[in-house]
Amino acid sequence: MFDDFLTTLLQIFIVIDLIGAVAYFALGAMRRKQRASEPTTNQVAQPLTLVLDDKPLWKKLIPSRLLQKLNPGNRLAFARSQDIDKLRRVLYSFQDGLT
Repeated sequence: MFDDFLTTLLQIFIVIDLIGAVAYFALGAMRRKQRASEPTTNQVAQPLTLVLDDKPLWKKLIPSRLLQKLNPGNRLAFARSQDIDKLRRVLYSFQDGLT
């Protein structure tokens, strides 16, 4: 009895899925016809303009609100020459340890 119920339920879902697919393609065709029948105001093709942003890709992908939450106050950390020297010593020590 439970198998019959599940089978009937599956058949109902398949029918609903097929009806949705048919409606999707039918509405897509109607939309295409509607766009084709709309009059176009500009008959002359306009040249493409390329807008270049100075933002790097990672800033474009991550919303600015999230960046502000991650870095409140937008504080920049500048490295001193002493810090660079320490980093250089650490990196060279790893290089010496590998050889």
